Amino acid sequence: MVDTYLMARDPDKAHDLDPVLPISNRTVVLFRFDLSGLPEDADVVSANLALWVDSRSAPVPLDVAAHRLIRAWEDGATWYMAAPGRPWQLAGAKGDLDRGEVLSRQTLSRPGQWYMWDLTPALREWAIRPVGTLHILLAAEGEASVEYYFASSEWDEVKLRPRLTIRYREPKGFISPASLSREVPAYGKSYFPAMPYVVYDWRNRDWQAENPQRGPVGSHIEFTWEDINPAPGRFDWSQFDEYLRVARSQQVTLRDGTIAPKPVMFTLMLAGSGEDGRFQDFTPAWVYEAIEGRPKLNGRPVGYLIQPEGCQPAAVPLYDDPTWQSALAAAIAAFGARYDDDPQVAGIWIGAGLDDETQPAKPVNSCDYPAELAQQLSCEAYMGFLDRLMTWYADAFPHKPLWIQAAPGACVDRSGPWSRRQIMTKAAALGIGYKANALQPDMVTAVGYLNSAGWQKMDTADRYAGKIPIAFEPAFSGPVGEDDPVEYVYWMVHNGLAHHATFIALQSQWLDDLDQIPEIWETMQDSLNRTASNASTVWIVLRDAECEPVVWVNAGNGCEPGDWDFYLYRLEDIPGNGTVHLRESELPPESTEQPYGRHARRTDEA
Repeated sequence: MVDTYLMARDPDKAHDLDPVLPISNRTVVLFRFDLSGLPEDADVVSANLALWVDSRSAPVPLDVAAHRLIRAWEDGATWYMAAPGRPWQLAGAKGDLDRGEVLSRQTLSRPGQWYMWDLTPALREWAIRPVGTLHILLAAEGEASVEYYFASSEWDEVKLRPRLTIRYREPKGFISPASLSREVPAYGKSYFPAMPYVVYDWRNRDWQAENPQRGPVGSHIEFTWEDINPAPGRFDWSQFDEYLRVARSQQVTLRDGTIAPKPVMFTLMLAGSGEDGRFQDFTPAWVYEAIEGRPKLNGRPVGYLIQPEGCQPAAVPLYDDPTWQSALAAAIAAFGARYDDDPQVAGIWIGAGLDDETQPAKPVNSCDYPAELAQQLSCEAYMGFLDRLMTWYADAFPHKPLWIQAAPGACVDRSGPWSRRQIMTKAAALGIGYKANALQPDMVTAVGYLNSAGWQKMDTADRYAGKIPIAFEPAFSGPVGEDDPVEYVYWMVHNGLAHHATFIALQSQWLDDLDQIPEIWETMQDSLNRTASNASTVWIVLRDAECEPVVWVNAGNGCEPGDWDFYLYRLEDIPGNGTVHLRESELPPESTEQPYGRHARRTDEA
């Protein structure tokens, strides 16, 4: 990447090595990108240019548009000349033969944050007709009397220099996240420390030291948007940094014998469920102070205020507001600038809605909050927000694995499989992983039928296994109606492993139960993030569905039929190979007294 700017008041001077790029009505900014690393027939998914605003001359907003430059520029370009001996059609590259149509626009409103321009159309056009380098121009629009100052490619602090992030599908169909500024490791390589992670580990415990038979166990923590962004352009990372400091003092032994600091995963939370069942909006107050007419709850401004008849009021973020989205995009960009290069941060779970799932609200007892919210926030608006949110995260964290918790409650008027399909189609195109919550030994929403086929929880995992990272998290409610929690967690873990989990997130209460079956820890280490080519073990679980499917007119769902297999398979339909499934109630007492005795198969054809 090479950048410069042209200035009307100094028309004969070149500015190739300046550390700042001023943008105003009297300047334009130029970029030149070498795209030789992009395959000529690549299917470009997205391309975004991110620039850091360091300062400005006055507290006035400025509209800035990105154009594709038709006339190529070279080092030494000035207000009059695109290259030595080759003038612009009009000074300042203002001619129709100098610049093309607008690709995207951004409104600069404050310094100390990132701004992004969508260059996808230009990259797609280049991929169709690849010729040399790609040239881009940024120009101010309107009459605002202000100058903003971007960090250039010569800026002292490397992490604040301009970034062009491109995501594309290679010709063979493999989805590859890519950044032209630095090498991006492919999914599944050893840079990701595969192990169980304890979710919401507020105490930051040393899990392996407490019980060495567990092997390596990482931690997950989340902090809220309002925690880290107390004012416009100001970010306080002290809570995340302190968590990393404590985790760094702990050690894990990886399966190859490497001893390393305990890895952690982070979430930036937007909204959560309070202890009384009401929802909390974690948007910083200053964001809503910039948006007129916001309601208040308990004396502070919120996004949407919803209150079904006879129910407590609840607050929901203003997901569809441009000002709110711009502030969040800047926070995510800063989040990535801070932690994308930190090797101790193993990955990021995208906080997308209530309790980090892809749903803006959920029912509480008899209170139908989603239906109440749907009168103010449309399905299309929220899904559009999710689409943009995933792009912001993919651009901010090009080197980190990402997961989104594709819950079924995104739209009250659409089925869960419909919303999961929309979300995961976009996520997979960006290389973002799939994380399914409420993992159990079996689930009534494991597989779909008719119109739901292929997009229930385990269907979706099977669809994307080996293509994007897969993860599971157990239900917080625990083994409801189960007599033996040790048996429950044993089968639950095998369910996740059989669907090729990259990691399993465990609530802390499950670890004591797993300690009762020491071999399960070794099975997790041998099975997490493994492919057929590098698996050190193969296994099969002989079992069958624990519930009958429920089918309506055009859709249905049910528990998962058949065995669970981890690269070891049994063919039922071969003559002489048939078996009979035995449920726990059909097994002898000496079998059911052990955690392994939940299912079995018997052959009557031997």
